Amino acid sequence: MSLLALKCQILVSQLLLIVVFCYASPVAAEFELVGRWILDAKQSESPEDMLKKKFRRLRPGQMRPYGMHDPSGKTAERALENYWRTLNDGRERKASKNLRRVGSAYPLITFTNLLVEALPSSQNLTFIYEDALVRQIMPNQAGRIYTAKGDELVADSIGHTLSYWTDSTLFLETDSPTGGKYIEELQISTSDSNILHYRVKLNLPTLKEPVEIERVFRKSN
Repeated sequence: MSLLALKCQILVSQLLLIVVFCYASPVAAEFELVGRWILDAKQSESPEDMLKKKFRRLRPGQMRPYGMHDPSGKTAERALENYWRTLNDGRERKASKNLRRVGSAYPLITFTNLLVEALPSSQNLTFIYEDALVRQIMPNQAGRIYTAKGDELVADSIGHTLSYWTDSTLFLETDSPTGGKYIEELQISTSDSNILHYRVKLNLPTLKEPVEIERVFRKSN
């Protein structure tokens, strides 16, 4: 074999390894993500604390954004009603009065129980918040790009969501039905596959500035 042919063979092998690594990493992370996750409150930031004094003052007569609309024209509040109903009364009801000003991002900052499901023959994921609110996502394994079919862009009561993998981190970028954007990051801990790190960044008209909230979840046996 000539030196040139040997170099070509080595180059092809390296390219194949890069391709395999890029696609194997998201697949492995997706497998680890499947299951039920319970909030570790002690290791998580409180949404009430992180959003305290961050809301803009409502003008006289201005409505809170509870009656937001999803892309199909139906009220998203109806879709979120079961989720809100699962929350405890009393303390959480009082705290939620302001938190609901984040609109359809409300479940993303308050959920304590998340079930992630995936079909063996599919790379699509189903998120079920508090066993009440169902959300379908179709992450692109190749990163933040749009395919010709646009399967990775999903519209529901939370908004229009683009989901994709970057290495072993799952990103969800959502355009709110009432304006603004939510960016979520989900990553399994490199030291413990039973720990899920969740970060959500809210950039909304109702906030004085963007707010990030970091939360930690543990896999339920």
